[in-house]
Amino acid sequence: MLKKGPLLVLGGINMDFVVRVKTFPKPGETLLGHDFRKIPGGKGAGQAAAIARLGGEVILGGAVGDDSLGKELRNDLEKERVSTDYVIVAERGHTGVALIIVTEDGENSIVLDPGANMEFSPERALRLKEILPGVGIVLANLEVPLETIDFIFAEARKHKILTVLDA
Repeated sequence: MLKKGPLLVLGGINMDFVVRVKTFPKPGETLLGHDFRKIPGGKGAGQAAAIARLGGEVILGGAVGDDSLGKELRNDLEKERVSTDYVIVAERGHTGVALIIVTEDGENSIVLDPGANMEFSPERALRLKEILPGVGIVLANLEVPLETIDFIFAEARKHKILTVLDA
């Protein structure tokens, strides 16, 4: 039987920079792109926002850098009604970014610099232990350190909370 309570998501919080091109560039080639977009991204942030849009109560655990992208992403998540109380602002490292090239036929190529996401260590996630007894499910993805996921999952199991790894 599932426990009632908010869903806790542990995962990446990134800003995606997307540009469309006719074809992928060859090594050393410069192409003109079009339809540039800056889009909030990261699997954790995306999952949390989707759950909130469906009316779910959701808490996000992760990390952003102490920079303008981190502030923008936190504000965007709060507008979506995602609790960011457990999103740390890392002193070291910038907010994670993804550079995404999309071709006319929909193929994509992604370069991810996780930045501050890798600062979400078990020590930095300790505060999550205080809310675990009231959480219904813990959902995690591999855009944060595996040691942190292992730590929070072990704590969640002590409270008989369902854990889900989106690998």
